[in-house]
Amino acid sequence: MNVKMNGQLNELLINSMADSLPSKTNLANYLIDALSVSKEAAYRRLRGDVPFTLEEATVIAHKLNLSLDKLIGREGSSEALIHMSLIKSDDAMANYDEMLKYFLRLKDVVRTDPSAKVYSATNSIPVVFCEPYEYITKFRISRWLHQSNMAKGTGSLDDVHISDKTITLQRRVIKEFRNIPETLYVLDPNFILSFVSNIQVFAQLKFLSEEDIVKIKKELHSLLDDLEETAASGSFKNGGKVSMYLSNIHLDTSYGYMESASFEISTMKLYAIHMIDARHPDICKLQKEWIQSLRRYSILITESSEMERLKFFSDQREHINTL
Repeated sequence: MNVKMNGQLNELLINSMADSLPSKTNLANYLIDALSVSKEAAYRRLRGDVPFTLEEATVIAHKLNLSLDKLIGREGSSEALIHMSLIKSDDAMANYDEMLKYFLRLKDVVRTDPSAKVYSATNSIPVVFCEPYEYITKFRISRWLHQSNMAKGTGSLDDVHISDKTITLQRRVIKEFRNIPETLYVLDPNFILSFVSNIQVFAQLKFLSEEDIVKIKKELHSLLDDLEETAASGSFKNGGKVSMYLSNIHLDTSYGYMESASFEISTMKLYAIHMIDARHPDICKLQKEWIQSLRRYSILITESSEMERLKFFSDQREHINTL
């Protein structure tokens, strides 16, 4: 497909690029790299002599996290464009790496914005707390691979290989998101129990060894210590501010919302490790309001409600000890 954009859309795309890139960025040089075109071809597009193709506009929007909804004038529509971090079965881990890179591109958009904020209402262990733990990470990935019919259980997590490249990408993602100025969590009261139950099911199916369970149990206790310390202090170690709430109602899935002065995106977890996201302003508004409404049915356990916080984490340790 080689559909051309009209002059007005061409100008809107150029203006959106200029707004999204650092002020000293040379737009021609950016287009040369992003679209693999010559210097003259880049300048022809910037002058409007040659309009961007739809494919080129899509590439630019993807790289800069621009909303095509807004660009093509659909922001008032009842329909919205949805992106899914779909991982294909032909090379699952390579596509998983691409998903991690996508998260890094999202973070790049708000990198220098001191007002950037993340909202998360989750019924599972927040991913930013999982990364340092080898066996928890291996279980998350191997469970997803098995349930998606992309791999068979081997009987031990020691047989699950995660490349150094993937580990490095995961660490970069976690570091970047921990450095966002402010993060708000609403936690399902059973998020640890749910993870423990999954471990028990896969152990009964003989997909985990006894040694795996011992190691996961040890890592879960360490993860819980990290989570409790973060809740008590109100910040990540060497990172941004954190507000943590304990929900009084159960969450049906995990919802996310990220905003800065010039960007917003809403996300929803699917199929254990996938994510769909949307940048349509109406969806983002509803997502933010939904998470805020969940917060109203929750107890703040960050730097307050010490008795509730102590009891909650004590209960979680009891769940872990059932392994």
